[in-house]
Amino acid sequence: EDGAAIDWAAVHRGFADPSARAPTYPFQRKRHWFRPGRVRTDIQATGGAALVGTRHRSPARTVEYQSRFDLGTQPILGDHVVYGRAVVSGPTLVSLMMEAARDLLDGRPAEASAIAFLEPVILTDAISRTVSLTLVPDGPDRWRAELQSLIDGADGDAWTLHATATIARATAPADAAPSLEGVRARCPDIVT
Repeated sequence: EDGAAIDWAAVHRGFADPSARAPTYPFQRKRHWFRPGRVRTDIQATGGAALVGTRHRSPARTVEYQSRFDLGTQPILGDHVVYGRAVVSGPTLVSLMMEAARDLLDGRPAEASAIAFLEPVILTDAISRTVSLTLVPDGPDRWRAELQSLIDGADGDAWTLHATATIARATAPADAAPSLEGVRARCPDIVT
């Protein structure tokens, strides 16, 4: 027989009632994410994708996408909360960059590298942001990406740089698993 009997009464001696009260009903029937009454219309009207937004036409080689982040119309952006404030998650920002890259690459797979998160994208019910993703060519099928935002209604032109990355056409098929030899070559140190 493995282990030993535990005297739980001795473990909890001197503490208040250690048991937790579980609800006696199966579900609370309470809404959690979506706020009724708000309708998302700006993306449908402009023809843009969900987060990346609309690609702006320009004679310059630089490509720019603009969208709007708003908790009222995109409540999912409020799911990542840090110290009580809604912060757009890093994977969401990278996903936005990757969607833009797939658009530029006509649907072919893309990869991101040198990703840097410089400032959080903080949203509240009272603060929405215009988000700009700028892609500057940096070689064939390769771009430097900068994600910036401007608080809607803010005075001046105070854009905040939130994230940067290098985006390129994928060099390996998207579904290819890395080889064990390749992983060992990239990670030569043995950790015990």
